[in-house]
Amino acid sequence: MGKLDYVSDVRQEMNGKKGTVTLSCRLDKTLYELLQSDSRKKGISLNSLINSIANRYISWERYAAEVGFVPLAKETVRLIFDSLEEKKMLKIAEHLGRTVPKELILLMFSKIDFETTTI
Repeated sequence: MGKLDYVSDVRQEMNGKKGTVTLSCRLDKTLYELLQSDSRKKGISLNSLINSIANRYISWERYAAEVGFVPLAKETVRLIFDSLEEKKMLKIAEHLGRTVPKELILLMFSKIDFETTTI
């Protein structure tokens, strides 16, 4: 079973409301209050907010740092690309298109084959 097979199975169980687990843990009071406030603003339960945070972590954030991704504001990316000549942009895009998908697939599945590239 690949890493994402497990993630997929967990998501299916969560979406189907089966296989859920009741969890008790301690949170810093300020963190709890911020999460409560955000859940109210979004009109969702605290449980739903925490599940969405955990899903985002499991499906993306735990891999992002290993690959070397860093968060950047859209405006920063726009300014960087606006300052580049088209030839340079195409060269960067070509390089990233060859390397990044391969790195992500290897990180998430530990192999590249038909199954891991046709999700």
